[in-house]
Amino acid sequence: MKLKFGILLFLITSALLTAQNVNIAGLWQVEKVVVGDRDMTPIAKWTRIHGDGTYETGNGWLQNGAGLWSFNQSENTISTKDKYGIQDPFGAFDISYKGNSMVWSRMEEGMEVQVFWERINELPRSHADKITGKWKSEDKDGESHSIFFRWDKIFVIDKDEEKETGYWIPNAHKPEVGFISHDQSQPHKYYKVEFEDDKLILTGVSEEVKGDVLTYVKSN
Repeated sequence: MKLKFGILLFLITSALLTAQNVNIAGLWQVEKVVVGDRDMTPIAKWTRIHGDGTYETGNGWLQNGAGLWSFNQSENTISTKDKYGIQDPFGAFDISYKGNSMVWSRMEEGMEVQVFWERINELPRSHADKITGKWKSEDKDGESHSIFFRWDKIFVIDKDEEKETGYWIPNAHKPEVGFISHDQSQPHKYYKVEFEDDKLILTGVSEEVKGDVLTYVKSN
């Protein structure tokens, strides 16, 4: 029993020392991801690294991963193992860090992948977090309608005493949202998402609504 406790204490102490040596314990946000010559930066991607060898990760206010990390001091590489996700087939990242910035890099399918991180103090909000709730609009003809973005990714539009419902789907790599109506006769619609003070601005990007601009204000 004493031997097992001693081994456990050694592992915990080693993990804490490693985290302190590489100075990466804390909360980090992805600023940029470059795959070959392509920008593949995800929206509001973050990871929280703990000194005990564990981590959590997510996008915006949604946590979507957790697991273990380890640092190879002789090779200056970092490895992660998600408890719940798909096993990573590409191995460890080379890591470089300075102050509040660090870069992870490795080869994936013949292309260099670079992940640029910045240290942050609180979880970032994605457009999916900001858009959740109820919004009111005034059409050009003076008719008002409302749209409710529910947390379970259902939208409800109230207009002219009629309701339309369906699924709203945020894009993971750019500030866009898609609408898939429960009415299968309706086309799928995609909009660019922007926020100005208390206003939500949706600009159509798919063919059916391209160029349309809808402006909403937050409603209780």
